[in-house]
Amino acid sequence: MNSSGHPVYTEDVAKTVRCCGPDDCGKRGAVEIDGLMGRVCAGAGCMAWRWKPLMADAAFAEAVKKVHDKCPEGPITHAKAVAHVMAHKADYGLPTVPYLGYCGLAGGFLT
Repeated sequence: MNSSGHPVYTEDVAKTVRCCGPDDCGKRGAVEIDGLMGRVCAGAGCMAWRWKPLMADAAFAEAVKKVHDKCPEGPITHAKAVAHVMAHKADYGLPTVPYLGYCGLAGGFLT
């Protein structure tokens, strides 16, 4: 969900969802809706697309704990552990770029 409580999608999934924008938005003829060819979301190719910011989750918290507890120089502050993980996300298997997004039109609805 985005901050408005509306669903978020990967860009590939969003491109299978009906476009809710004005007539010049989306990809025409890309999907059949109620027997008529309709428009689907263009994802990041649309000016209304918004990426959901990356948030700290359980995997991020675990990486911070690992750094905090196992630093070769001894335990470090929580803030330094967080800064280290933020600077080395890929090393901990964490996403480095946003991968979920939503339509910025109508408060984020894609359906």
